[in-house]
Amino acid sequence: MDTILLRRSARIILSASLLAALVAVPAGCAGKNRSARKSGPVRAAAANPITIDGDFGDWPREGATIADANWVYFRVAVEGQSMPLQASPESLSLWLDADANPNTGVTLLSPNAASGLGIDLMVQYSSPDARNPGRGATVFAVDNQGNRTPLTFEQAGLASAPTFAANAFEVRISRHIDPAIAPGLAAAVNSGGRGCGMFVLSDATGKYVGWSDPETFTKPAAAAARTLFEEAIPAKQPGCIRVVSYNVLKSKLMTQPNSFARLFQVLDADVILVQEWDADAATATSWFTAVVTGQHAWNARAAAGDVVIVSPHPLAPLGPDTLTMGGSPGSEEPDVRFVGAIITTPAGDIAAGSMHLKCCGTAGSSEDIKRISQAGTINSAMQTALGGGTPKVRVFGGDLNLVGSRTPLETLCSGLDADSSALVPAMPIVLGDTSTMTWLDDPSGFPPGRLDYVTYSDSSAEVVNAFVLDTRLLSIQSLARVGLDSADSAGSDHLPVVVDIRPR
Repeated sequence: MDTILLRRSARIILSASLLAALVAVPAGCAGKNRSARKSGPVRAAAANPITIDGDFGDWPREGATIADANWVYFRVAVEGQSMPLQASPESLSLWLDADANPNTGVTLLSPNAASGLGIDLMVQYSSPDARNPGRGATVFAVDNQGNRTPLTFEQAGLASAPTFAANAFEVRISRHIDPAIAPGLAAAVNSGGRGCGMFVLSDATGKYVGWSDPETFTKPAAAAARTLFEEAIPAKQPGCIRVVSYNVLKSKLMTQPNSFARLFQVLDADVILVQEWDADAATATSWFTAVVTGQHAWNARAAAGDVVIVSPHPLAPLGPDTLTMGGSPGSEEPDVRFVGAIITTPAGDIAAGSMHLKCCGTAGSSEDIKRISQAGTINSAMQTALGGGTPKVRVFGGDLNLVGSRTPLETLCSGLDADSSALVPAMPIVLGDTSTMTWLDDPSGFPPGRLDYVTYSDSSAEVVNAFVLDTRLLSIQSLARVGLDSADSAGSDHLPVVVDIRPR
């Protein structure tokens, strides 16, 4: 399987098509004649959409840059590096000649590999000149005079995965660029024919320390417009337990209740894991009873911080009311934002937990270390609380803020299944899209990513359905059928994550 591979140790050109061969070549020979290597063959268009989820199993065997009627996709690896794209000490840039025409974009003489390109689009991760230097990303349309037009992530359709540290990533750019914003780029990326892309790695001073060979690919005719989701929102199936995890952005459901109420009504969950809601159990119960249904009482559990569990079914406490990093009351460490409950659903009892791990940072940062410690504290408390072996069905999730290492997720899941194996993260896909992003906030300067997770006990339950709901991607007809508005998902910078599980 081809991946664009960047060597960091020298300023070199390395074709994506040579990755498999390099793996098989002894290390002492891998560096021979690199500068003479040329681009690989032209890559065909993608037969099926690529899901931006950090899993490369849906990619064709050949091709590290491919396109379909809506998107251009890239996969890239940086040798010897495992850092998040958006928070790395080195900056990784995508340079796209969207029509393989050196006359329609800017031509750069350095590195030499780029000299034949007319670069129409630049995406720079961990940009030194980003709003948060060394953090986030920037996107620019570029013309043949070198003028740069900034694009928002939404305008560019930028998506990448994973959000946590890795050495290989998937990146996607839309072929539906608004011509009123960037006419040259829009024409180039929308046209059929060929395109060419490459990646460049630079250090904090802007010095190029690695780059890939440009890879040429073919583009089919672009779709007239991105198709909105026309199908019905999946309904909960009989015998299933529907779990919804939702970060509601600084208690916004209290001041802007209507959009949140509509979403909760349509999703009809058995278990709702809420984050960033500064509410006690009585407030949560009252809000859902009065605003969401008005027909029956709800039940809730809340803990110190901003985490709540709400259900229309009876629930009981699970674990201590307060968790501290030191493991005991009175610790100098701050409370861990976590609440647990045992919920008696029509499909059986379920152990559930809502959490909100520490925000921000990068791999190995103080924030990342704190996330790992918080996950370990939660895991230890739940190991103790579930020591009797019941309930066997277990679901823990929330806003994990995995923008550093993946270790907090692994630590959380370890040994928490009823058979003492690890919990498994569900893989929800955004309805009407082929990505797993659960968070988007253009003004922040950080690209969309997957911050929210729902993990479950696969020894005792199976996932029947899993999706992320963004009403902005639904058609008017789909929205009208269920009584939603297009802007309902805009109430928070996070999206509701929905997982239907069926006990075994």
